Amino acid sequence: MTTSRWLPTFLLGCLIAAATTANAQTTAEGIKLFEAKQYKEALTCFESVVGKNKKDAVAWSYLAAIHVRRDFRDIDKAEDEIDEAIDLNDNISRYHLIRGQVLGVKAQNSEMVKAAFIAPKVKSAFLRAVELDPKSIEARQGLFSYYLMAPGVMGGSDEEALKQAKEISALDPYQGHMVQATYYQRKNEPAKAEDELLQAVTANPQKPDALGRLGGFYNSQKRYDDALCQFKKFAELDPKNPWSLAGQGDALSGKGSYKEAAEKYLAALAIDKTFSGAIYALAQSYEKQELKQRAKETYQWFLTVEPKGSRADNAEKKIKELN
Repeated sequence: MTTSRWLPTFLLGCLIAAATTANAQTTAEGIKLFEAKQYKEALTCFESVVGKNKKDAVAWSYLAAIHVRRDFRDIDKAEDEIDEAIDLNDNISRYHLIRGQVLGVKAQNSEMVKAAFIAPKVKSAFLRAVELDPKSIEARQGLFSYYLMAPGVMGGSDEEALKQAKEISALDPYQGHMVQATYYQRKNEPAKAEDELLQAVTANPQKPDALGRLGGFYNSQKRYDDALCQFKKFAELDPKNPWSLAGQGDALSGKGSYKEAAEKYLAALAIDKTFSGAIYALAQSYEKQELKQRAKETYQWFLTVEPKGSRADNAEKKIKELN
């Protein structure tokens, strides 16, 4: 090959390599944004990636993971995106895990007949995720949740749920206690649920999730002082987590301390203005204080964040009542 013919080929190869490297860096940047919970920025980044390279399965999978989240929910789009990822690479456990999550949300928001049609696909997705990576705790948690929540006619099974809980416990005792707590809460066995949550806290005292779950459990049992104690510990471990503040607000509201509860909800919203649960609870606390105008304005705020669903329907009703 002469130098004159070789040079354009060499330059073309360099350009292709540079483009591939730039795309990989962009994908990596998107993953960092996603892990930092900067979902809006991550969404823009991954959309740019697939716009340049439609064969980037990783980017398609992250787009689906974003679109299944409540604040960015578009289930049809998420389903198309994760199917794109799987079509490109069927052998990645995480892709099938996300597909199970997407289809699970779709089933929950469908009529019974359609949900019955989708349910086997949810189960198959989680089974495939576990098959590809038996050590994936997330995949086993997905399968556990399916067996626990699905009706028997759709493949639900307490026995199979407990099998998955046992497998999770072998992989990570902390996560094992957490899923078993979920099982006992679902079966309305509060003493056993509390014991599992306490064991989870003991297994990993530096993990705030168990403290949050325990605090939420105590709120559900109307043990508000115990709940406050756990949520305060949660806040010490993770001071920038709005759930720890909202949990304290729920406990204070349960005790009838609505003004103090409102302060906690406002503190949570100072961290995350899109925290719809805190907005809704803040509106309720204003109602309890008979601050009608504030309550009305807060319900209106809530509808800008969560415009659909049962809480949205109730917020609209409350706005009319407060006029």
